[in-house]
Amino acid sequence: MLKAIVGIVKYTRIYIAIFILSLLIISTSNINYVYNDFANYCTLLVSVSGMVFTIMGIWLAFLYPNALQRIVNPKTIETVDFTEQLEDTRRLEAIVGSVLKSSFVMITLLVIYLLKLVFFKSHLYIESQEVIKNTSLALIIAISYMQIEAVISVILANVMFINDLHNKREQRDIDDQV
Repeated sequence: MLKAIVGIVKYTRIYIAIFILSLLIISTSNINYVYNDFANYCTLLVSVSGMVFTIMGIWLAFLYPNALQRIVNPKTIETVDFTEQLEDTRRLEAIVGSVLKSSFVMITLLVIYLLKLVFFKSHLYIESQEVIKNTSLALIIAISYMQIEAVISVILANVMFINDLHNKREQRDIDDQV
């Protein structure tokens, strides 16, 4: 549990650093963008998050059907144990981590759009428009990095799966020759 908390704190620091660095660069560079470009990019992030959810959900159902059955009917199967194979545990961590990152991206986008909806014509927005635009863009950069990590996890999960298939096939060929 402590290891997981340390990992979360480490990654949170990275995302905060990316956000702050992006905000500093944007604020000093006088970057200007229109809302339509921002909205289009946010739509792309939502689509990528949906892709991550779909692919990783399929992986979870395929690789860990007992865990899925446990969620659906807790009385049917004993608690799933991943301690036997460290590789399976790491793969599960990567899958769940990518889903959590994509979830955070989606939640962040929901909050951004909700705040825009609520405050768009307000006195606060009109007076602070430049700061809000810069902060929003910096936040989008930070969650884009997070989403890229999630997509890389999807790619790595697929590569690991193919490698496992090849290794098992080669092992089966060796066993058949003996």
